[in-house]
Amino acid sequence: MTGAEIPSAFHDLLSSTAVAFVGTIGKRGEPQVTPLWFHWDGERVRISLVEGRQKLRNLRRDPGSPSRSSTQPSQPTTSNSEAESTT
Repeated sequence: MTGAEIPSAFHDLLSSTAVAFVGTIGKRGEPQVTPLWFHWDGERVRISLVEGRQKLRNLRRDPGSPSRSSTQPSQPTTSNSEAESTT
């Protein structure tokens, strides 16, 4: 599965030390939002997920549900994205 291309206006933010807040939907419909570091490889935003943790279970159950908000005081942004497994 591939997501939409990330506009170049966000590349500086993605190359910074900003923190991403990744949100998924729990099995009972509740939101689960977690701050995470991320890696921008120039094409994709990558996050680390640990086997057995709730966020990974949520993404496997509903891969189309995540949203991501990256925050840097001078440039807060929010975008929706699709999850892609790269094991």
